[in-house]
Amino acid sequence: MQQFFSNLESFLKHYLNFDWESFLTACLSAGIKLIVFVITATIIKSILISISNHSFRNYLSRKTSTFNRSKTLMKLVENCIQYLYYFVLIYGILSLLGLPVSSLLAGAGIAGIAIGLGAQGFLTDVMNGFFILLEHQFDVGDTLTIDTYVGTVTNVGLRSTQLTGFDGTIYYIPNRQILVVGNSSQGHMRATVDIFVYNDTPIKKMELIINDVTEANKSQLPNIYKGPIFNGLSSLPSGQLYYRVTLFVDAGLQVDVQSKLLTLYLEAMAEEGIDLPNTPVSSIPTPR
Repeated sequence: MQQFFSNLESFLKHYLNFDWESFLTACLSAGIKLIVFVITATIIKSILISISNHSFRNYLSRKTSTFNRSKTLMKLVENCIQYLYYFVLIYGILSLLGLPVSSLLAGAGIAGIAIGLGAQGFLTDVMNGFFILLEHQFDVGDTLTIDTYVGTVTNVGLRSTQLTGFDGTIYYIPNRQILVVGNSSQGHMRATVDIFVYNDTPIKKMELIINDVTEANKSQLPNIYKGPIFNGLSSLPSGQLYYRVTLFVDAGLQVDVQSKLLTLYLEAMAEEGIDLPNTPVSSIPTPR
């Protein structure tokens, strides 16, 4: 019991003799420095992102790059600025708190081999992401097929790629898992227009009308790269005949071009008195 009271007396003496004023002043000073540092770093990050976005918008306005490509690079630069911001923020906070950052980094070097073994996947992601961007395999806004995932690219980073499916599902795919990519938004895609016909439909006259309609509407459909190409007659399993026309258009616009041209072709043929089945989008033959 005597020992307890002796220890209590020593603690009280130390507590009462402690320089609380200097301690509180040091805490307040460190707190102010931390707040100023965080605010300054955040402002600098926002300025850098704003400058980057403005530069890419100017770059795009000169039409030296596609919109999707500029958007991809803009996202990448923004991610790099974010990573740099967090690194500087953590480093600065540790330094202001008086922690030996250099010693911590040196200590981290000792464990570098063990950490490196666990970071192989991360480094592979970064290397694959670098080559994806360098080789221009895809951009933000492109429609991709990656393994079993199909969707639109919403973000491209050095570590992962974000894909949004047509049902709204968001997929986060590590870049090291992107081995084979099907890009439906590069180059030219095929648009097929199928027109239901009867056995005695005048095919030659149809082809002349299709050519004339396509030429007359090229100003409204400037995305047609090649065509029309006449693939000839074919039939459904039900026996219904149809005539297939193929055109090559800018990637991503094939459905829109197909729908518009089908409407124009049918209207022109009706005006020329060509009798056709009533439902060209149906696989069920229409009785004549």
